[in-house]
Amino acid sequence: MDNLYGYLGMGFGFMFLLSGATIAIVSIQQKFKTKHMELMNAGDIAREEHYRQLAESSLYVQQQMKDGQNQVLQELKEIRARLSAVEKLLREVE
Repeated sequence: MDNLYGYLGMGFGFMFLLSGATIAIVSIQQKFKTKHMELMNAGDIAREEHYRQLAESSLYVQQQMKDGQNQVLQELKEIRARLSAVEKLLREVE
């Protein structure tokens, strides 16, 4: 009977040791997964910042193009008005 209790004690000790090792392995694995996800998120944040800057610069260029087109349109209107005045003057001279 004494031998049985010795084996049971060793069995429980082995189970506690195995449980502790399992918990340690899972904890370490989760720590590495968490670190990996943090690194991936840092890369995603940097990529999003780059895309945000790209969108801002694109918006700035589009605004400059719109301003340039408005200026060209205004000058074209002035040229048409002057051309109409010249045509009217030529008709009056004939």
